[in-house]
Amino acid sequence: MAKSSVRYTSHTADVTARVINATQRALWLTGQVVVDRATPDVPLETGTLRRSAVVSTRLPEMEEVFEKAQSGAHGLKMYGGPPKKNIIGGKSIGFGAAGLVKMYVSYNTPYAARLHEGVPPWEPRAWKYLDTGKRPRPKVEKPAVGQPKWLEMAVNSIGRDLRRMIARELKVAGF
Repeated sequence: MAKSSVRYTSHTADVTARVINATQRALWLTGQVVVDRATPDVPLETGTLRRSAVVSTRLPEMEEVFEKAQSGAHGLKMYGGPPKKNIIGGKSIGFGAAGLVKMYVSYNTPYAARLHEGVPPWEPRAWKYLDTGKRPRPKVEKPAVGQPKWLEMAVNSIGRDLRRMIARELKVAGF
């Protein structure tokens, strides 16, 4: 009688990596939606705070983003798009308290947290100068734009969309 052998190969790590990658892509897309929803409520004086919004898979460098936002660059482009490569690599997978799938949505100016919390309450200038080419430039009233807790309100409104985006990304990944 011939001796036979059976070889078993597990694809659990591959399946887990695909699920994690799909979830991370969904979180990145959801972060973009959060920024879109939060932007109209971000206090507006010069636009730097709005331009400092970043969605990323790593903690952004506030100083770097702030400098770019002050010069007119938009922070969202600085940290790229959704992850394209396997975030697991060849390492073993562990699900600890810190979690494996992370996404950061942040506004990166030295005054963002203070304005977000509303202490002291943000009040825009009551006027602005019109650039009509005439001197002296006339003053006009400037509408109040923005409110505290803009990011928190946007995150709280996203629950259903997050589940839908994760489901869509899992379907794209073949699940």
